[in-house]
Amino acid sequence: MNCPAHIGEAHTDLIKLRQSLLKLLDNAAKFTCEGQVTLTVSVEADAHKNWLICEVKDNGIGIHSEKVGHLFE
Repeated sequence: MNCPAHIGEAHTDLIKLRQSLLKLLDNAAKFTCEGQVTLTVSVEADAHKNWLICEVKDNGIGIHSEKVGHLFE
């Protein structure tokens, strides 16, 4: 896990955030027999808000390119 020590606070639906991250991490771990799964947390600012960015990366088998567009349906 890569997360700055003083990332700050997030005002969000904790249950939905937890469910989403656990699902992404579970899928990454399930399809990564050997290798690494990494969660990176950062903050990006625009003119109006700060955004909490959560990235899950792995070096597992991946997803077929035709299915990527349907991930969040």
